[in-house]
Amino acid sequence: MTGLRINNLTKIFHTSNGVLPVLKDVCLTIATGEVVAIRGDNGSGKTTLLNIIAGIDKATSGEIQFNDAQETVPKIGYVQQDYTSSLLPWFNVMENIAVPLRIHGVGRQLRFEKATQVLKKLDFNELPLDKHPYQLSGGQKQRVAIARALLYNPSSNV
Repeated sequence: MTGLRINNLTKIFHTSNGVLPVLKDVCLTIATGEVVAIRGDNGSGKTTLLNIIAGIDKATSGEIQFNDAQETVPKIGYVQQDYTSSLLPWFNVMENIAVPLRIHGVGRQLRFEKATQVLKKLDFNELPLDKHPYQLSGGQKQRVAIARALLYNPSSNV
């Protein structure tokens, strides 16, 4: 079963210096459960591709299909390479973990209940929930990013 199919994906950025093509006609098929590594030089579009797959950015053209269907917005948990810059400095640990649910309009109490459940499941009980990212160690920041990625209950069959 196909978990992810990318057909002729192109991404072009418009900058003050003109047009910057980053991805051109990318095609990729990944079976459900298959593990794939994406490798390339700096600036080759790896993060852009992942951001498009995760729904953080949009392709200029092309098509992405999940699970042999026309599903275009699956639930994806994604820890960015520079996880520290993805944490919001004005939010504390609990608020940072709950960001995906906040974006989807889930109320504060339910967001925090779900975040607490994820923390318990991951055994991340030592995280100081009232602290802000600048007050955390690197390992604590990484745990916050992981908990946030798993909070959204990503699709397990992509």
